[in-house]
Amino acid sequence: MPNSQPLLWQFLPEEGFQWLTNTGTPLLRSAQAREVVRAMKKTGRRLDKPACMDYIILLFSAAKEKVQLCQYLNGPGFWEIVSGHVKWAQGVTPANLYDLSLRIISARRIFLDRVDYWAEMKREEHWDVPDSYLIRVFNEANAAVDGFTDAVRHTYETNPKIRERFYPRWTDDSDNEGTAEATKARFHEKCLEPRDPSYHATVNDQSNIHEGEDMEMDEDVEMGENMGSDASEMDNEMDEEMGEGDDEVDEADKEIQMMEIPEGEPSHTMTLTLRFR
Repeated sequence: MPNSQPLLWQFLPEEGFQWLTNTGTPLLRSAQAREVVRAMKKTGRRLDKPACMDYIILLFSAAKEKVQLCQYLNGPGFWEIVSGHVKWAQGVTPANLYDLSLRIISARRIFLDRVDYWAEMKREEHWDVPDSYLIRVFNEANAAVDGFTDAVRHTYETNPKIRERFYPRWTDDSDNEGTAEATKARFHEKCLEPRDPSYHATVNDQSNIHEGEDMEMDEDVEMGENMGSDASEMDNEMDEEMGEGDDEVDEADKEIQMMEIPEGEPSHTMTLTLRFR
């Protein structure tokens, strides 16, 4: 009998997120997605797009409320505290919930990188870019994820190790592949790919680009002698991020007290499917 387990993909909010990397790789792992679906269904609410959006809102709203605790806990430890206030998240292991948070943040940041690209092309190259391509926030799920990442960035502006643990810099990279290791590997792979300086794209051209294909712009031509130093610099940065560990975790986490937080309401969604760079 075929597996009737619903796929998480069909419930994820599409507007304001990009759930495939710029190379067309799914950000969510299959086993992880199945665990999340099982956890969401256990709440007793019918799992559909509005419900899934609500669950993302609740998760990241709770995380924002607890952002001060990031300084005392490692990644899984923090998200375990958060799950104590989000019913559906209690069915996901702390390690997987932490990993899921980074992948949801990645989906949001990849989308925003695309918006920034269109804005730059409209401003610098005077492309005829539709205003709809420049919308950054479509719904409360977008706002909830942004609220958490903004809180982490502002709260730990002078403590980059904590910021890197919960909102790592590689999530803002156009080579983002969902993890630091995969993003680093993609960067090196792209460094070895040939460049085509003659290719120009317009907004209308994008309708003919298949998912997973990259657009290379004229600005990308200046690789040459700088490539080795760029790759070396990114190596050093990513190695620091991946090797930091959780050395700030101390006895302070024993004093953490749980607080109840209010649950949010869902909003409206749309879809954009283009990707580049």
